[in-house]
Amino acid sequence: MNVSLRRFSQFLLLLGPVAILGACTVPHKLKRPELSETVSLATLHVPTRKDWPARDWWHSYNDRQLQTLMTMALTHSPSLTEARSRVQIARKSVQLAAAQAGLSMAGNAQLQRQRISEHG
Repeated sequence: MNVSLRRFSQFLLLLGPVAILGACTVPHKLKRPELSETVSLATLHVPTRKDWPARDWWHSYNDRQLQTLMTMALTHSPSLTEARSRVQIARKSVQLAAAQAGLSMAGNAQLQRQRISEHG
């Protein structure tokens, strides 16, 4: 093996660990930009529309799949009264489960009588 090839292989052997250790360095902390609190959200102008959102807003997309999904959702979704009753039933079930698991009472008593002689 000639001398230049040998030095090059030694250089590569040294370069590997140096590159690996160099990749393990922790970068310095980045300075976070300061946020300005001088802008008031109350002064921002936001355009409003009385008809937004429209009752059938999905029709404006002209997407047959979206229309099908919305029709299914509106057909099979519960009314507010039904949803409210489902929530009440779920709450009562939770209360019942908590009551069954919560209160537990156990007791143990022992009485022992011992007579000690006067004469030891």
